[in-house]
Amino acid sequence: MKRVLLTILLTIAAVRPIAAQESGELHPDVRTTKTPLIEAPKPKQTHAARNVFLANVVMFGSAAVEANAVAFGSAQCYAEALKTFDPNGQNHLRYFGHGASGGQFHPYKHAFKITIPLDVGVAALSYVLHKKHHDTASIALPTSATTGQITSAGLKYGVGCF
Repeated sequence: MKRVLLTILLTIAAVRPIAAQESGELHPDVRTTKTPLIEAPKPKQTHAARNVFLANVVMFGSAAVEANAVAFGSAQCYAEALKTFDPNGQNHLRYFGHGASGGQFHPYKHAFKITIPLDVGVAALSYVLHKKHHDTASIALPTSATTGQITSAGLKYGVGCF
């Protein structure tokens, strides 16, 4: 029992000066100098309205890219129809109407009739979400619409005549 107590006292006597030296207890007149904290640079402020505006502009630009893809595919189909034109047989050129709704001579109108109303709806919803301080959703909606339109345009460019 005496040995155990003696071992504990010696351990405490050996450890205490080391702990006191680390905490500064042995030298009370040495003051610890505090260094001023280095402040991190402030991040640039993000302007949510600008970001929403840019997301919507890119969305409307992707509608133009998709309309160009429709026109490209229509021109490819027209070229194929001219190759197989048989005046005595079935006229494949009749599918390229001259009306206001689309066809070979107005492929952009047909593409814009579908995409522009959808884009206006997405832009309006994006604006409402921005006003309600849902900035992430107000940018995610036009971004997802842009992704869909660019993907669709890529597929239309890849296929050609569809």
